[in-house]
Amino acid sequence: TETNYTPDARQLTLDSIAKFPDSLALRDSYFQSHENIVSFIGHGYEFSDQLRLEGLRAVEVLTLFADTNDSVSAQFDISSDVHQEAWTSLLITFFVSILLATMGLLFSRDAYKMVIHPIEKMKSTIQSLSENPLLHLERIRSRGSSRSESNETDMLQQAITKMASLLQVGFGSAGAEIIAKNLSDMGDLNPMVPGIRVNAIFGFCDIRDFTFATEGLQQDV
Repeated sequence: TETNYTPDARQLTLDSIAKFPDSLALRDSYFQSHENIVSFIGHGYEFSDQLRLEGLRAVEVLTLFADTNDSVSAQFDISSDVHQEAWTSLLITFFVSILLATMGLLFSRDAYKMVIHPIEKMKSTIQSLSENPLLHLERIRSRGSSRSESNETDMLQQAITKMASLLQVGFGSAGAEIIAKNLSDMGDLNPMVPGIRVNAIFGFCDIRDFTFATEGLQQDV
């Protein structure tokens, strides 16, 4: 329970009435200054608004006793304060609920944008490669580079695309079945997968000063 150290004028005046039982003016001023009083008992004087008391709940009635004399007591109608506190609590609860819902939506949107969507995109890329290992990956790369920002998931997607391109170059059309088999079989690489016989045409081209050209172009070859 919370302890309120703020002096209550009702309690202070009630203590004064208990100290000066013969002061009728003090008691009358007590009734005049507190219109919500519904019951008073003390020094042979009793007042009770029974009809008003019956219409109040227990939480809407405040009972005070004098510190020096427990036989002096007064009851007050605090229904307006209770209703105001209830509305305040309701508004605070509504505001907190809206705030939590908004923060949850913002967090979910960021998580989907930065984590879930890139992972789903990489999964779609792997599934497309497993169905067609010779899929033209430039279309996937250009579609993924439309974003200006770059993060870890984008770098991972680019790495997957580059590895797929290296597999296509290394295995070629003749090894397409090997790539498809390995991608669809839990990702374990097995180069001994039986292949198929294909017809091929081999060509030879001699580029003059090729060594000097590659040294000058470096990674732009």
